[in-house]
Amino acid sequence: MRPVRASAILLAAALLAVAGGCRQTDIRTATIAVPNVWNAACEARVRTALSQLKGVQMDTVEIKDGVLVARYDSMMLGLKNLEHAIKDAGFDANEFEGDPKARARLPKECLEEPAR
Repeated sequence: MRPVRASAILLAAALLAVAGGCRQTDIRTATIAVPNVWNAACEARVRTALSQLKGVQMDTVEIKDGVLVARYDSMMLGLKNLEHAIKDAGFDANEFEGDPKARARLPKECLEEPAR
């Protein structure tokens, strides 16, 4: 077996020092189409679903005109996690259709689009 060289030890120490500087968070902004979130009752259910996910910055969640915008930590979860949480609450989220069983449990005001 060859003896360990000083340069190899220095290289290993440098790599360990750099590893300590790795990112701990990666905050991103999600924009999700939620076309059937029409009122405060629907919005409350979506907010509740998202609040169950660790990594969503709930104070940044905005829903307006069928679009949800929120900031989240992509080191903890991905955009698909947000979409699936919304889908599982019974609402459409981008290309995902709301879960039919969850949709059936929604209050009446979340099932019928209001007249414009």
